[in-house]
Amino acid sequence: MVNGKTKAKLLDTSKTDSKKKEDKLVVKKKRKPRLFSFTGLDGKRYRITKKQKAFADYWLDLRTTGTQAAIKAGYGMKKGIVDRNVAATIASQNLGKLNIINYISWRFKECGLTDELVEKHHLITLTQLRDLGVKNRAIDMFYKLRGKYAAEKHKHEIGVDERMTKFLDRVSKRFPK
Repeated sequence: MVNGKTKAKLLDTSKTDSKKKEDKLVVKKKRKPRLFSFTGLDGKRYRITKKQKAFADYWLDLRTTGTQAAIKAGYGMKKGIVDRNVAATIASQNLGKLNIINYISWRFKECGLTDELVEKHHLITLTQLRDLGVKNRAIDMFYKLRGKYAAEKHKHEIGVDERMTKFLDRVSKRFPK
């Protein structure tokens, strides 16, 4: 019998000197993943595995990419060989998981990187730098983060009918009936 927590395997153990065969049922218990618990910024309790925590910690290191963090955390191994495609896929999936996102946000807050601090540094960039290109990018980023841009692009269709009419007039003049 196999349930959600145990795995059963039927082994054929035969003695070499006798022809008697015995069937034994060996039950192996599945290992529970070790979990790390934390309280997110929203006050809810979250749990992630130790491997996911290691991935997030490596990803927070500014010198690594998601793929490199996944490899360092132990993901992406096939028969002892690192598969970068698998690691990249797992990294992408992990960075989309709500528990891992909340852990990363929690770590940012723990390190003192908050929205208020980013806004303060943004204001310094806007007011103290003389490079207009940097200021424009900073303003653009500020408005994007604040959601001040429209969610979808608006197409201005002013003059579309006029252009179509002019085009059809030119075609009809070229090819009279």
